[in-house]
Order: sequence, then C-alpha cells, then structure tokens
Amino acid sequence: MKENDQRLSTSKFKAVCLVIAALIASFGSVMFIERCGVLFELSSEFAEIPMSPSTDYMVRYRIAFRELLTGNYAIHFGALGAMLGLAIGMVGSSKNQTASIATAIFGGFVGGAIFATLGGFVLGWITSLGIEVNWETVRFIGYHVDPFIQSTLLQCVIWSVIGIGIGIGCTLSSLSLQRVFQGVQGGLLGGVLAGILHSISAAIFFSGSSAFDFVPVNFSERIVWALTCGICICVGLLYLLANLRGQSIDPYETRAQPPSTSSPVGA
Repeated sequence: MKENDQRLSTSKFKAVCLVIAALIASFGSVMFIERCGVLFELSSEFAEIPMSPSTDYMVRYRIAFRELLTGNYAIHFGALGAMLGLAIGMVGSSKNQTASIATAIFGGFVGGAIFATLGGFVLGWITSLGIEVNWETVRFIGYHVDPFIQSTLLQCVIWSVIGIGIGIGCTLSSLSLQRVFQGVQGGLLGGVLAGILHSISAAIFFSGSSAFDFVPVNFSERIVWALTCGICICVGLLYLLANLRGQSIDPYETRAQPPSTSSPVGA
C-alpha cells in the first residue's frame, strides 16, 4: 500500500513537471517566432496591387502569397512542435537511464518537428485557397459553414497533427503498439481540445483579430495561443499515457506484473 502511494505521488509530481515543461516550451517557441519574424515575404512587386491587375499578375501574386503562408506556417508550427515535443520527451521519462531519456527526447523532438512542419505547410496552403475563394462563400454539402466553425475545425486539425506526432515520437521506441496507439489517442484528444479552447479564448479576448490568422500576429495573442495549445497537448497525452492511479508516466515502461500468489512447492 505504501509503495502504491509513493508511486501515485511520483506520478502526480511528474504530471506537474510535464505541464511546467510544456509552458516553458510554449513560451520559448513564441520567443523564437518573435525573433525570426516573417521569413517569407512578398516581393516589392506585390507591395501595391494595381486597380486593374492582369491575369498573369494575379496568378503570380497567388503563387507568391501561397509560398509566403506555407513557408512561414511550416517554420512557426515546426518550431513550436519541436520544442513542445522536446520538453514532453525530456520530462516524460521516469527512468533515470540515459538511453531511455535520450530516446524520449529525440522521439518527441523529431516527431513534433516533422508532423508540425508538414501540418503547418498544408495549413498554409489551405489558408491561401480559403482567402482566394473567400471563407464566407465556403459551403459543405450545400450548407453554409460559419467562418468561426471553419477556423475552429482547422485549428483542431493542425493541433491534432502536432499532438499525434509528439505522441508517436514519445512512444515509438517502446515497441508496444498499445502504447503507440495511446500516444496517438492522447495527441488527438489534446489537439481537439487545443483547437476548441484557443478559438473560444481568441473570440473572447482578441475579438478584433482574424479567425484565420492561425499564427497570431500580436505578441500577447501568440502567448495565449501557444500556452493554451501546449497545455492541452500535454494534458491529452497525460490522460492517455499516464494512469495517475499508479501507472508510470514513462511511455517506455509497461505496467509491472503483480506478484505471484501461488504457494511454494512443498509448503
């Protein structure tokens, strides 16, 4: 009983450490984005669009604008996913073995970076298409879809992709399909939660901002965006990967086998 209580206390402590690590990583990623700024910009040719632009001009403008969004979103989301995965992998391993910690860090970092970068690239491409056709005119099976719902769905998708990448990266080395599947479920849960909570908080506290600025423009909104989504990803993975009733948070550690209750031979 005492051992179970100690294990429970350790798991709760690790959970608190994971949340703190997620907060630090999210804040660090915002500072990185602020430092880098906009790496892809429109050329001076598109600084002012003519009153009656030619078809060729508009084609080149759309291509340049799409490259701007896909490039910046890929880098910004990639940085956030990499730092978040690094933090979760670093703190998530409960074993004090160098190999376990190293694989957790590497897996979380690579998984978060790859999935977030690819997700950011695709999101930038979708966003450019949405701006071209005007989000207000988008319909689904003949029904008008409110822009807020469109934005929330896309937020859920991008953060689910990031969460799944981190979940896979942090559990793949366990060589347990069950643990990997739990990582995917946890990342998906955290991503959906992140998308919903961020959309609601942005609508309440930053009502003047565009719902389709998936990487917020101003610093204060970026802080809320990164912290909210980072914590949600962490909570989602914790919920699936950590049984706080006694199971280790370590994604590489399986549940200990109960001691044998059979009597010794000849007893």
